[in-house]
Amino acid sequence: MRVIQVARQIAAASIWARASVSARDERVAGLLRWGFPGLDVSLIVFGTGGLLYGIPALRDVFSPTYAQSWSGGLAVVALVCLIGVAFPKRMWRVEMYAKALLVMMLAVYGGALIAAGVLVDPDDFGRSAVAFVPIALIGPIGWRVFDIPRDAKKNGWD
Repeated sequence: MRVIQVARQIAAASIWARASVSARDERVAGLLRWGFPGLDVSLIVFGTGGLLYGIPALRDVFSPTYAQSWSGGLAVVALVCLIGVAFPKRMWRVEMYAKALLVMMLAVYGGALIAAGVLVDPDDFGRSAVAFVPIALIGPIGWRVFDIPRDAKKNGWD
């Protein structure tokens, strides 16, 4: 019985609880409940895959050790972001700082993709063009970094 009670308390404190998003934020409820958690899960999988199998652009521009460290770091930071977005009332600061770090990590990856395309194989522009995917993710994630303190103030999370 105690386990079920604890599970209910955790569910009630999560972003997926019915009252977790105020009526004023209903316009972004889908983004908060599904968009950012989905992105975080995707980045956890990407980072874990990079840790296990490597990311060629990072290996080519930096070193295999750095590429593995970056990949593992990305998986950990994305996991922290997922925990933060899942429990915004208690973990909003954690999410904010983790998302800011995520923006920096995606900028490094985008830069590495561009550099790998230009320096390693200048005839393969496709490799550099892929850089616009992580760079495009910086916009919504960066928006969330600046939106979190407003949410905290509006919802009285301080």
